[in-house]
Amino acid sequence: MVIRHNLPLLMAKKHIKSVKELARQMDQKYGYDYATLYNFNVYIHKKLDPKLIADFCEFFQCDIDDLLYLEEKEVTRCI
Repeated sequence: MVIRHNLPLLMAKKHIKSVKELARQMDQKYGYDYATLYNFNVYIHKKLDPKLIADFCEFFQCDIDDLLYLEEKEVTRCI
């Protein structure tokens, strides 16, 4: 299983059209730059930052299960 997020859906609900716009709004209160949010959005991060997750939940006024979910990952085997 892998952890996935609903960031695009949450952004759409707040009429935020891009990660750059999200970074502008979140930088004011939380201090996150574009690169951090972009890396989260495209799954470049190596581990989840609990503070970032909590700040997303506060910013979007949602619960953690509205932001994150588990997805079955297909197992590929080399034969």
